[in-house]
Amino acid sequence: MTRSSAPRAKARHAPRPTRFAALLGAALLGSAVAIPAPLSAQEAPGNDGPPAPVVTLEAGFSFAGYDPVATYDDETESWAADGSDRWYSSESARVGLTARYGNRLVLDAELNAPFNRADSPISADKALRELSVKWDAGDSVVLTAGKQNLKWGTARVFSAVDSLSPALDPLDPAQTDRGVTGLRFDIIPTWWFSLAGVALPSSALDRSTVGLRAEFLAGDTDLSFGAVRSTDKAGTETPALFADAARFFDRWGAYAEAQAKSANGYRSVADWDLAATVGVQVDFPAWLNGTISLLGEWRWRENDPDYPDDLDGKAAHSAYVGLSGIPITRRLDLRGFVLAVPKAERAVFGGELSWSPEQALSVKLGYQYLIADGKRGEAFIPYLTTLRHNLTAGVTVWY
Repeated sequence: MTRSSAPRAKARHAPRPTRFAALLGAALLGSAVAIPAPLSAQEAPGNDGPPAPVVTLEAGFSFAGYDPVATYDDETESWAADGSDRWYSSESARVGLTARYGNRLVLDAELNAPFNRADSPISADKALRELSVKWDAGDSVVLTAGKQNLKWGTARVFSAVDSLSPALDPLDPAQTDRGVTGLRFDIIPTWWFSLAGVALPSSALDRSTVGLRAEFLAGDTDLSFGAVRSTDKAGTETPALFADAARFFDRWGAYAEAQAKSANGYRSVADWDLAATVGVQVDFPAWLNGTISLLGEWRWRENDPDYPDDLDGKAAHSAYVGLSGIPITRRLDLRGFVLAVPKAERAVFGGELSWSPEQALSVKLGYQYLIADGKRGEAFIPYLTTLRHNLTAGVTVWY
């Protein structure tokens, strides 16, 4: 998945459809291979024999109609206004599978493939969002191998911690692909402390990415900190330090995360890029036995390498306010949000209707509108200001 899950109008050609059936077959075959010989009778519930594998399947289809206000230029590697008023469409399908074998082994697989992409192939790495095996190796050790979703940090919308996994897409954080491929361990020696580490091998092993994170529970507050060592495209080491915290009460909670990332290897502190995110969530009881959640989030980022140079100062501050879970009926609810970059005088308004006629079925309709002025060729902020209108529809089922 790209930096944004919303479709983008690009100057370059779009990908060709992946052979979705073949990828799905590979994932299902992988699940069969991953289930080993039966565990011992001692590990089986009630000592009545080996546990039966439990498989959960999720499938979904989505459609989007969009009006791009900006296109991507491969040469300058930036988004720029194109002055077009033509609408485009895109469809995609996804399949998620989780297979559990007792309490010791879990296989997670997810495929997400776009349709009507006729000009170039889509890579398997982008279509296969997740394919990992998790093994509970003991009372306090969990090992995970493969492509997995890594969610370090507390941000719900704006990522400050993004040195290891891709940043959240603020316009669709729930569907953002944060997959990384490698090995992970989690050591949990006690209820108030855990240690996690990841190793993401590169084709050149000396450029592999490694990360380490320690988490503490201090009273009712979760605290964590860690470090990441990676390399940029030129092979220069780009170390990063990060920390996050979260505390939730009965009806509200607050959270924050921060990162300091080197821009040029191990040089002076002045060469490090700084970012921080703070957020608040408040839950209100509502009619029809519902709960309305108010989420507010703000991010400051000193310098973003994905922003054109002339937008760095204007895009330093970003803000989000959203209401979700607003009940219309017992099976229909509404979500709305505003996402703004005040200094750049740009904002996105969005809303989404969710309908659940059955427990295992969900239908969603969404719309987003961008307020931004731009002349042809003017630089735009990535992930935020590339679509003027974006209309989406999707259905998801669980088995």
